[in-house]
Amino acid sequence: MKENIYALYNGTEYEAGIANDQEVVLRSDDPAVLNQGFILYKGIKYIKKVRRTELTDLYKKYYQAKYKNYPFVVTGDSDDKVLIIATNIDYKICEQLGMEMVDRGVYQKWVQKNEVELSITRKPI
Repeated sequence: MKENIYALYNGTEYEAGIANDQEVVLRSDDPAVLNQGFILYKGIKYIKKVRRTELTDLYKKYYQAKYKNYPFVVTGDSDDKVLIIATNIDYKICEQLGMEMVDRGVYQKWVQKNEVELSITRKPI
């Protein structure tokens, strides 16, 4: 999944990183932001450092999925699949769902996006 910190700046949502108590770094893949004061950083991302007071909102996004009526955290995605993780579900259920144990008490599985009900929760920073 993408970085889960986002900022609303001039009506547009950007990936963000917290530089310090006063500043946030906005990130974009769109070269059109160059005319808005962004610069190309290391030939990879367009970035702009702004003051927190310039933002409309700053928040974290948490991605969840309901799969076979059980809640999971989403930690990865591709074009047509999401990676779901279980940490607080009975291991027998995880095994029945065909999940792979990747650590003690942690199960994961790639599932088709059309097999899950996806939701996003925002929490202010």
